[in-house]
Amino acid sequence: MNTVNLVATVPTIKRLLPEQFAKRYAQHLVDSPEWTPNGPISADFPLDPSNCKTEFGRWLAETINTTRFDDDFSRLTVTLGVSEEDLHVREALERFGACRIRNARDFERFQTQVRTWLESREKNVRMIGDFCFHPRAWTFQWPVFGSASAREAATPEEFFDMCAGHIRALKPAKVLHYATKAEPPSALQVVSAFGA
Repeated sequence: MNTVNLVATVPTIKRLLPEQFAKRYAQHLVDSPEWTPNGPISADFPLDPSNCKTEFGRWLAETINTTRFDDDFSRLTVTLGVSEEDLHVREALERFGACRIRNARDFERFQTQVRTWLESREKNVRMIGDFCFHPRAWTFQWPVFGSASAREAATPEEFFDMCAGHIRALKPAKVLHYATKAEPPSALQVVSAFGA
């Protein structure tokens, strides 16, 4: 059994860790028994990674010891197999594919939209340079345990399984724990649907 420091809603902490909550805020509760901190707070939750239902969730539970955004040990870098420009092109193709062209005016309007989009992308590439063509990578934003965005998770183990599902849905080319440089075992890596 391990512990993990999760950013969680106050009702979740009160429900799962009533003694820890009462001890941490004893003086406030003596002064005002109905007192509640504003916004989410972090707390140490018991965690048994073997109770995760997915292998990737188990890896996350074994690797991540906090979801506090101000702690490097919470940072998980997710890299897609596509660049920023790939994503802009896919979005444009989807948007332009929905256009209806029934007459010459529609066609002219469509041409203007395409030209404007191309000029915008050209300007962006000139400003940013080759970075536009690097694979898109960002730090995974851990949801607040017990919040609406994590309501399907009632336990820390379910929380990591849920986050694993969210990450897998992105079809990343690579997942990396920033602080330790740990990666999921190759069997757990997900190959991007877009390709390299």
